[in-house]
Amino acid sequence: TRTQQTVAPLSKAWGRDISIKTAREPQLQIEVALSHCDQNVVIAGHSNTIPHLISLFGIQDEIFIEDNQYGDLFII
Repeated sequence: TRTQQTVAPLSKAWGRDISIKTAREPQLQIEVALSHCDQNVVIAGHSNTIPHLISLFGIQDEIFIEDNQYGDLFII
């Protein structure tokens, strides 16, 4: 998928496999990310999933991403 293609170059550069978690389990995504808090973690998603994930990290700012908006990076 496009999301996997987005992170593939980084995965290759870091020598790490891509771990796929579904959007239906956002809390699991957060738990996995927090279990690697001493490492760099990349979460790639879509305009309808990333804002909710950001809020689950405790960020209170409202995030809205247009469907045709690409290239944004959020560092938490």
